[in-house]
Amino acid sequence: MDAQHLKPKEGDMLILTDGSIWVLKGCYHPLDGYVAIPRVFEGIKLKTLRKSLEVVRKYYRHFLRYVEVIGDLVPVVPLDYVVKYLDSLSFKPQETHSELLNNALDLLELLKGCGLTCGLSGSLLGGYSGAGSDIDLTCLEGGITTCDVYECLKMLREENVLKPMDLTSALREVYEIKELLNVDTHVTFLRGRLTQGMFKGFNYTLRVVNCGREANVLGPYDLTVKSEVLIRTLTTDYRTPSVYEVQLLKPKNPLVKRAFLHTYRVRLTELPEGTLIYGYGRVSFKTGRDVEAVVSFDSEDSQVISVV
Repeated sequence: MDAQHLKPKEGDMLILTDGSIWVLKGCYHPLDGYVAIPRVFEGIKLKTLRKSLEVVRKYYRHFLRYVEVIGDLVPVVPLDYVVKYLDSLSFKPQETHSELLNNALDLLELLKGCGLTCGLSGSLLGGYSGAGSDIDLTCLEGGITTCDVYECLKMLREENVLKPMDLTSALREVYEIKELLNVDTHVTFLRGRLTQGMFKGFNYTLRVVNCGREANVLGPYDLTVKSEVLIRTLTTDYRTPSVYEVQLLKPKNPLVKRAFLHTYRVRLTELPEGTLIYGYGRVSFKTGRDVEAVVSFDSEDSQVISVV
């Protein structure tokens, strides 16, 4: 357990003493536990953040605590509740007769050519895949520049190896979740995203994890407010976490020299430069030589009203 705890990452999973399956969230984890949310509880798959946190508040309220590096109240699973740690990059499946699994393994091999080291996550890692399950992969960059990784994914899309999600699949995905974005916006971005799409008839999601990039936007913060937010993206990002440099238009603060959008939500990856996002989220301020603002829409009560 101690060795595994040295390298926890987004997408790894935990099996708890009560048999529930939890998925790790984010890159930062306290030394005495894992920041995670339940994915399968009493045999039921929890598909949204809201459903997961409802279970936490009802059955695992003692896991909730404020983590100042994250700047929010989050569930932290104590180490002594964990009976098994499932590491996405080292996991070796026992059963190899599933079409879903075989295609996932083919995609793993394909992505090596893009400079990505990937492993199984989601239902294939947790052991609860079934009819209608998707391919979920956690990937690390290495070997070539990050620009080349995205260009490689773009080439695979242009060659029709990785296909955009068809409209029916996209609508089904969005209606199952119905969280944060409105349906039209979510479907449009979902079908245009390279890190989500279809491979050999199966929906796939790639999380390209790069934790080192968020060091400058983590807490502790000097002030955090929940506020009406309007930002314009000045950069784009396909990785997890996504860290965008943004222009903070609301709340207006003339002291802010730089502002960032920091998110682990896949639906907020690959936003084009110049995208305007309006909604309600968390804005955290760090003061030093310059004042910096960090915007987040990752809390349960966050709301994105428009993305244009």
